[in-house]
Amino acid sequence: MGKWQSTIGEHGLWPTSLKNLSELVGGEGFNEYFRKQFNWNETSYLRWKEVFDVLKIGNAKEVGSDLPLEQQVLMITKSEDLVKLKALTTLCSLEFFDDPSLLVAVWRRILEILVLAMPAGGGEDKKGREKKKQKKKKADPKKLEILDACYALGKACGFVGDFDDCSRYYKRAKEGYKEQLGHDDVKTLKVTLSSICVMVETRHDERIEKLRDFVKRCESALGEENVVTFDALNQLGNRLQEIGEYEEAKEVHDSFFFSGVDEGNGGRSQGYVDVVE
Repeated sequence: MGKWQSTIGEHGLWPTSLKNLSELVGGEGFNEYFRKQFNWNETSYLRWKEVFDVLKIGNAKEVGSDLPLEQQVLMITKSEDLVKLKALTTLCSLEFFDDPSLLVAVWRRILEILVLAMPAGGGEDKKGREKKKQKKKKADPKKLEILDACYALGKACGFVGDFDDCSRYYKRAKEGYKEQLGHDDVKTLKVTLSSICVMVETRHDERIEKLRDFVKRCESALGEENVVTFDALNQLGNRLQEIGEYEEAKEVHDSFFFSGVDEGNGGRSQGYVDVVE
């Protein structure tokens, strides 16, 4: 699991996660934890509580509640309950307990379940396939769900330093999005940018050229004020800065940092700088 070592069996809880879980389900539970950690930040409390209400970890009425917390979490990771598994990805995220190793394990399980649930192809003759090609293709929601899981798993692999698997899942997601949504769809472009950013063996000058070309592609497909275009410019500016091209890097960053982003086209507010994960 990358640089994070397993603590129980195949994968385990990041120590901070275990500490947080123990505080949340022990003693006065949520009330005490949020009093200490967030000074009664009600919004944060309700968001976290919503996740735990789904997971039901530490709930005395639940089956397996007498098990250690790690084992209760592992029971979820080995289950086929997508609702709980997706809640667990929220718990693992940076905003919550920041447990990247467990995040990889959970997304692998989600992807496995989604793939196994996908009906096997086949049964169509050549004539039927040709007829299907002539019709305007609609994206398959189930395939898109699998591709979204691939992309999420790729990002999780990147968090633990497993860039081989990260690139592999990005490639799978990119090819799938391209087939389902098209070459210039925002999801296709977003995962393409992520792929460029994790090309470990690529020289700086090669990566910069790829980013320059990609920025032009985004501007053409999505417009100059789309958040993905801004992400690409941000990455280009960062790479230029890494090789000492400070003046050009400043020009690139200034070109979007003080611009308003198109809110109606997947954008963000003025002055927003997004970073590709």
